[in-house]
Amino acid sequence: MRSTPRFLVGLASVAVGCAPPPSETSGHLDLCFVQDDVDRASMEEARFHFEAASVGEVDPELSPCPSMTEVRRFERRDGGAVWLGWRVIDGQERDRTPMVDVPIGTAVQLTHEISVSEAGEHNAVSMVGEDGLWFAGKDWSAEPMPDEDLDGLVVAMGDDEYAAPGSCGRERAFLTHFGELALGHGQDGRLQHNGIDLHAHNLASWRYQRSVCADTWGPWTWLVVRTP
Repeated sequence: MRSTPRFLVGLASVAVGCAPPPSETSGHLDLCFVQDDVDRASMEEARFHFEAASVGEVDPELSPCPSMTEVRRFERRDGGAVWLGWRVIDGQERDRTPMVDVPIGTAVQLTHEISVSEAGEHNAVSMVGEDGLWFAGKDWSAEPMPDEDLDGLVVAMGDDEYAAPGSCGRERAFLTHFGELALGHGQDGRLQHNGIDLHAHNLASWRYQRSVCADTWGPWTWLVVRTP
């Protein structure tokens, strides 16, 4: 089934030279994914996928994810526990973390990808229930990447949006497509997929066009959550 926007966020025309560089307006997505029987300290690249059931909300200070705003605990069907925590900080450094109210006992498929590079640690998480998507987030570097398929909702890098000079060179923002909903760097919007209302956040999507620093990458950071 196709994803249809409930409304499409207008993409403002930004005059080159007038807009601040995307690095100054980027939001942040912090993800914490902890398994009680896995030591991630030495991992450089890994992918986990398993079935689990929601146990409910957890006080972050009493969890392995104390710096997160929202934390949920899950029991894996093959034994062991999993904690998923997240925090969203917008481009003005305000906490905009959405709550995802997963009922206790809800069966879900949890997927976690991790990669460590010179740019830092990159994480991608998804949580899909029997009736569809609950939560998905990605905090990755903006290298050319394949589309992300979230229970039929395709998230993909889009066309360039605007460019502006930054401290290390020219930065070029690009669109992120959530199904048919196109969001510019720093924008959010709502859509419906398979009858489920979702809220998409394109927190940061830019890359260096020309860089005079060692860094040649930029962030591709986004979040999709189910709404009541």
